[in-house]
Amino acid sequence: MSKKILITSFHPIISRNILQTEIIKMLIEDSCISSIVLLVPAGKEDFFNKNFGSEKVSVTSVRLNLPSRKLVGLLFKRVARYLLPTETNLVQSDYKFYRDHRFCSHQVRRFLRFLGGFKIIRSIFRTMDFYFSPMGDFPLILSRESPDLVFSTDVQNENDVALIKTAKKSGITVYSMLRSWDNLTVHGLVRIAPDKLLVGSEVLKEYAIKIHDLSENIISVVGIPHYDKYRKPPAITKDEFFKQNGLDKSNPTIMYAPVGDRYILSNDIDSSVIKILLDIDCNLIVRFPPMDSVELAIDKIRTKNTYFDYPGQSFEDQGVGGREIREEDDNRLFWEIFYSDIVICGPSSIALDAVLHDKPVIMVDFYDPPRPEMERIICYKYDHLVDIINTKGVYLAKTRDKFESQIATYLNDHSIDKEFREKIRNRQLKYIDGGSSERIAKLILEYLCLEKK
Repeated sequence: MSKKILITSFHPIISRNILQTEIIKMLIEDSCISSIVLLVPAGKEDFFNKNFGSEKVSVTSVRLNLPSRKLVGLLFKRVARYLLPTETNLVQSDYKFYRDHRFCSHQVRRFLRFLGGFKIIRSIFRTMDFYFSPMGDFPLILSRESPDLVFSTDVQNENDVALIKTAKKSGITVYSMLRSWDNLTVHGLVRIAPDKLLVGSEVLKEYAIKIHDLSENIISVVGIPHYDKYRKPPAITKDEFFKQNGLDKSNPTIMYAPVGDRYILSNDIDSSVIKILLDIDCNLIVRFPPMDSVELAIDKIRTKNTYFDYPGQSFEDQGVGGREIREEDDNRLFWEIFYSDIVICGPSSIALDAVLHDKPVIMVDFYDPPRPEMERIICYKYDHLVDIINTKGVYLAKTRDKFESQIATYLNDHSIDKEFREKIRNRQLKYIDGGSSERIAKLILEYLCLEKK
């Protein structure tokens, strides 16, 4: 009997994480699968049809964030975030209080964080959430589509949450994934357990069990599917890459991924870093964040041996945060990291991308003049970043002098801190072997097509 799968893509990086990998291709090549329906944000249908639509793959648009437009839905969404029993939650709470000085709100959030440390409280919250939180348009969508499986690609996204709840109430099996490595310690409780949760590492599996109360039996460690391509040689040679972007292959190459405006109260750090890098005799690649603005105050930018990359496809009325990452954007990121000698960034997953390729990584956190702690980049205190910083596999530059000194050190010897980068790979990237997409597709097919095996 042929099967239908519903796959979500509500966040801009899901295009890269899932849809641009081999997963869909592997699924539709199996005779057991009759069709796949992509659930995407309203206003982006043309993009998804053009890039991913086919005879077996159709696109359905969804009005996003309907549950939180109702007071009860907004309440459950926020409480789920505040109950998260992590250090990150405390840091976020203190930072918000520093900005808005709302004492009562701050105390309520910290009290909820305290309550979230008790499993019974988390269980009661999830039960209430399941029965009383709104489900948006998903009852109608599931009734119309009648899928055999829902593949939720972002288990903590409020739209995925509403869909998972609707599917569970309708008796439809749900397989789900995490969007990124920071989600389980940053973005609140997993509000409802899917039938199967696919995670990228043993670290995330441990978080899912200890913090989010998920059964070990429903968790499979599969790796990170969009890293599969990173295990293959680049589709473009170094000579071609440097020629296309006006770079000199005889010079060392530094890639900088700007911090962006959302991680800091007043963003002058990106301008400071770029000014320093422009004075170094090297190739400079500046890879702007696809879903954030970057405030720059630079009088003059050299054009020689300098390449600025502005990734992402914009959509009318969606703002910078609604940009989708196209396949060519992700390919360029791969090539930029692969052909760089040093990668410099803020609190970004690009640090992991670089460590995967054994590139020295410098994370920036220096200011002129110096700033109080709460006006620096507080994300460096988040659990997932503390984890990799403590390995010493990435270098956190707290002053300009240390930043410039570390650049010189790494340019002189790329192998410095190699053993510490290996620690990060063993802990966070152990399952990056080029087979993640196949593992995910196999798990789905084993469930749906069991009778034909």
